[in-house]
Amino acid sequence: MRTFFRFLIIYLLFLLQTGIGRYAPDLVLLAVLIFALSAAPKTTLGLSLFAGFCLDLVNPMTFGFNLLICLITGFGIQSLQKLVYYGHRYLFLFLLIVLGLKYGLGFLIFGAIPPIPEIIVSGLITLILVLPFNFIFDRLVANPWRIG
Repeated sequence: MRTFFRFLIIYLLFLLQTGIGRYAPDLVLLAVLIFALSAAPKTTLGLSLFAGFCLDLVNPMTFGFNLLICLITGFGIQSLQKLVYYGHRYLFLFLLIVLGLKYGLGFLIFGAIPPIPEIIVSGLITLILVLPFNFIFDRLVANPWRIG
């Protein structure tokens, strides 16, 4: 039931993120990051595939890019799950790395990058939302991190 609830949360965040528009925070990527720290490897794979596929449906010109980013995020964080201790400072660090990877790979693969103010505003909003989302998701799915 927790797994279905996580899929539902990712889908609702996808709808919210696409509805916001230009300066939308990366809510789906944030949810994948938080869920990857507490979910099993198979669940993380499913969540990452679903999240990336949903995001790729919005922009068919870059189909597969969001799927790649979500899979890298899910498996990268999943592999670090046993090494980190529960702490909010890791969430900020992981999110900064993931956002840098997203925009860096986007620039390397497509040769284009969104406007810098859009990246800064979107990234800052996403960083501000890390702690509230982590608090809410921990209460909703009730599966805390394990000590590494």
